[in-house]
Amino acid sequence: MADEIHSTDTRISDTPIPPVSLSPPPPTTPNAISTTKNFLETLNTVEQDWANWITDIQQCESETQDLLHEIELTKFDVQRGYKLAKQLQEIRQRRRELKDTVELLRNIKDFLDCNKQLKINLYKTLVSMEHIEENHGQRVYTPRVRTDITLAEKLG
Repeated sequence: MADEIHSTDTRISDTPIPPVSLSPPPPTTPNAISTTKNFLETLNTVEQDWANWITDIQQCESETQDLLHEIELTKFDVQRGYKLAKQLQEIRQRRRELKDTVELLRNIKDFLDCNKQLKINLYKTLVSMEHIEENHGQRVYTPRVRTDITLAEKLG
């Protein structure tokens, strides 16, 4: 009987082990990479498109002046007058959309101008986060002592 008590049998029994109940990861963990990507995309859009938005606003203003001079200096009938008014309305609406975009994103543009290294550092951080996430999916554990467990069988 004493031999049975001090048995060194390390085999795993056939009874199933109940799953460990873990709390879910914080909600920001899985979203951290996508949030960082979205922020970088916003910064890139503002930086790349800023000059185009300003140019487009100037283009709308020039077209407005052309139409106003057409109205001022030429004679036209009601149908032609309506077409000119409609064109003027469309150009002014486009200009307003552009100006609203520029006004909304001006703070980001100013922030980028004052923090030139931010985008570079944020990109490096994103690459590092993606690398870490990739490594999480490729983890391998080699048992140190227990060679009778399923994990050891997969490696052997």
